Amino acid sequence: MVYVVERYLPGLSRSDLLRTLAALERTTEELRGEGPAVRYLGSTIVIGDEACFCQFEGPSEADIAEANRR
Repeated sequence: MVYVVERYLPGLSRSDLLRTLAALERTTEELRGEGPAVRYLGSTIVIGDEACFCQFEGPSEADIAEANRR
């Protein structure tokens, strides 16, 4: 199933945002190694609203929440 996570990121610089999104890839790779098949699919960034919508594929909402918690 595909999930979208909305993030509100006020004041985050472009370089900080790119670093954060790269960390999502590493985190989902770690989770796959532990069992849950969670994949980070990409993000849509809305600069004017300071928002980021991250798309994930995974078996459950709980697994996606764990990826975002990390």
